Formats: sequence, C-alpha cells, structure tokens
Amino acid sequence: MFAVKAGAKMVHAFEPSEIFYALCENIQENKMGDSITTHKKTIEEFYELNKEFKCDIIISEWMGYFLIYERMIDSIIKARDWFLKEDGLMMPDKAVMRVQAYSNHC
Repeated sequence: MFAVKAGAKMVHAFEPSEIFYALCENIQENKMGDSITTHKKTIEEFYELNKEFKCDIIISEWMGYFLIYERMIDSIIKARDWFLKEDGLMMPDKAVMRVQAYSNHC
C-alpha cells in the first residue's frame, strides 16, 4: 500500500500464509484493489507460472531475527534474478549485522 501511495501503478503482493486473507481485506478497505494484485503463493510458485514477468522495483520485508532467521533471503535473491529489470531497484538493498562476543565468566 505504501508503494501505491508513492505512485506505483501496479503492485504485486505475495503472501503464502493464512495472513493472505487479512492482506486482501486490508487492501479492499483502503480501496487499492485496482492497483494491487495479490498472490497466495511463494515467489517460487509464481515463477513457475510467470517466467517472463519483469518488474521495476522489488520491495520486500525479508528480514527475520538477526536478518536471516526466516530464511527469506534466498527467495528475494531468486525474485531479483528472475523478475527485476536490468535497471531495476531493490528496497532495501543492503543490511548490516553486527555481532559482539560476550562472556560472563570471571
């Protein structure tokens, strides 16, 4: 919905879990159904049916605990490789993880 508010003409939203139905309801309540196409699929399932699909920008909330916990990074990299146009953008396009050793032994 933020992408539509920012001027996107068409948004494709992917959510394979049961929260998909709340997503659809929220989109309708905000009157954005004409601008947002929802898919109750993983990006991998979508690719199998739409190998020629290309997009200008990929916006994803892929970060889990410690950036990698939910293991979405693999899917977003596939989405980039399969769907993003050559001059397309990824948002976010970088992340920083800082780790510090700790011991409480005397």
